[in-house]
Order: sequence, then structure tokens, then C-alpha cells
Amino acid sequence: MGLQAGKAPALDEQRLTCWAEAIEAAVERALRDIVSRYPFEPDEHTVGPPASESELAMLRQRLPWIPDDLLAVARWVGEVSLPDIANGYFLFSPRYIQTVLDHNDGIPDRIGEPFDEDVDVVIFGADGGGARYAIAVGDTGAVYRLRECGYKQGTYSGSAVSSPGFDGQLVSWFSGVRGPGGSSRVGPRVRRVGCVRVRRAA
Repeated sequence: MGLQAGKAPALDEQRLTCWAEAIEAAVERALRDIVSRYPFEPDEHTVGPPASESELAMLRQRLPWIPDDLLAVARWVGEVSLPDIANGYFLFSPRYIQTVLDHNDGIPDRIGEPFDEDVDVVIFGADGGGARYAIAVGDTGAVYRLRECGYKQGTYSGSAVSSPGFDGQLVSWFSGVRGPGGSSRVGPRVRRVGCVRVRRAA
């Protein structure tokens, strides 16, 4: 239900800003490597800026069930767009997260059949292959990668793979940027040179 008084999220400012800075550095290395080897230009890649207080307030109002970890990422990192890293990684902005929920009945989206159990979720990101990422509502913090999923009346159905939690998903994305053995991974779709800049909250 958003950040509660006296309760810190599992992902705090220090961990998230370090993650964003590591992503920034890894992406810069990856783009530098690929541009030095091949005669094409990558898309613009961005990390941040963090959400403003008004954007966070709107997010909490629209999705009062939003998990603390996701709210913390919006507060300290913001939107992430890495179109040419592996298959592409996208962490949605608070404004876009609100638009993904396309009903106004006061309940979250959920993952339904053929999964073992119904799980209330918030969609927070995607990759370049069409998969979406969802975090479970409540204390579990489980993250689901949804592929080839149908969506009807607030329920996703199709294929879903779960991971231990949001923190693990961020680590997984960083591994995708670095690639096996610490090497940079850049996908084949490159068009326009862009710079990565992380802007911090005031």
C-alpha cells in the first residue's frame, strides 16, 4: 500500500542509486564497444530521471496497492529504456504504469488460469521480445515474466515464469547488460547514437 511510516522498502536509496549507476556504466561500455566494431548507430538509452513527488502521489492514488519496492524504484531510479541491450529492457515510468491498468474498479490486475493460483500484480516493465514483467501485490515480492499472454477484464492468461523477487530481477537485468563473463551485450537493432545519464532526486 505504498511506503508506510517507519517501514523502509527492501530496496533503499543507496542500493537503487548504485544499481542505476552500474547500469549506466555498463551500457556506456556496451555502446562504445559495439560502435567501435560495427558501422551503425544505437538508439537512445536512458536511466531516469527519478519520479517527482507529484508523480509518486498520482501513482499511489491510482494504484494504492503498489508494492513498496516498485515505488522505491520509481522514487530513486525512474524510467529505464535500454532498447539495444540483449533483447531490450524497459522499466516503465510511473505515468505509463498507471495507463497499463485500464479499468477503474478499484482492484489490481491479476494473473489467472492456467496458472496454479490467482496472483494480484502490477505491470512494471517489458523486454524487446514482447514479454511483460509484473510484480506481485503484497509481501511476497515475486516477479513474473509474462509471455504470449492474453488480457481480458483485468486478468492475464498465458505463459508466466516467476523469479524470487524484484531485487533478483534487477540483478538479472544487470547481468543481461554485462553478458557472460562480464562482456557487454548489445542487440542487433541499432539506429541512433544516444547518451545514458542518471539524474538524481533533489
